[in-house]
Amino acid sequence: MNFTKQWLLAFHMFADKNGGQFPTTFDEARTFLSEEAATETNLTAGQFEILYRGPATNIPTPDLVIVLREKQPRRGYDGKLSRAYGFADGHSEVTGGRNGDFEAWEKRHVIPPSPNR
Repeated sequence: MNFTKQWLLAFHMFADKNGGQFPTTFDEARTFLSEEAATETNLTAGQFEILYRGPATNIPTPDLVIVLREKQPRRGYDGKLSRAYGFADGHSEVTGGRNGDFEAWEKRHVIPPSPNR
């Protein structure tokens, strides 16, 4: 969760310097990433994907909107699948999918891309 929080902070710092616009790639925000997160060896940006690309101001409820998501769910010690998520307000969550299905939960927390993106 700390990894996603560090990336979210970098995304917000990027937005502050770019007219409120979140980055479209991890590389755009990399210069704002803390040294701790940049040297992380257990996780990489390649294991995550950006789900929200757009102005931070277009997010009506930042605590409910996913910006980053772990690409592949992972199996926990209990055998259940979970994914790490980073939200627009900067908090992170690890959430389990019911029977490995994350779609319904994610649908409630994603702003669909606008047609012109």
